[in-house]
Amino acid sequence: MLVKLLPDQVSYHWDVLSYGIQQSLPPVTYDSPKRLNRILESIMMEEMECWIATQDKRVTGIVVTCEIYEKNSDVKDLLIYCLYGFDKLSPKLIKDGLHTLKIYAASKGLKRITAYSNVPSVIKLMKTFGSEDWQYLTIPANGAM
Repeated sequence: MLVKLLPDQVSYHWDVLSYGIQQSLPPVTYDSPKRLNRILESIMMEEMECWIATQDKRVTGIVVTCEIYEKNSDVKDLLIYCLYGFDKLSPKLIKDGLHTLKIYAASKGLKRITAYSNVPSVIKLMKTFGSEDWQYLTIPANGAM
């Protein structure tokens, strides 16, 4: 089951939540001493959402989401900003969690659920849910070519 936390719950459990978030940050972030504080601030201001995955009355994972807007297409999506499992997440738990996120995204008028991953098993699993296959590429701006 995937449960959306209230901002004050996130603040109260930040020591545990921040560990999982730190371990699963997307490639669009850059190491900065302010990064985790800004994520917490975004959650507290409800610009991002923090969810916990539970199984057998135990917290097994953390998901952080946020709305993203593609101006040229005038489309809003729900981005899975990061996802962390304290234990191996079962395919059923992932399927149920995605179902919850789909209901949430649809209720907010969002078009798609998007995410970044370089984990082959996650990419393979997401394809079973209809995910398209894309690569996210980065090249350092400062350095030899």
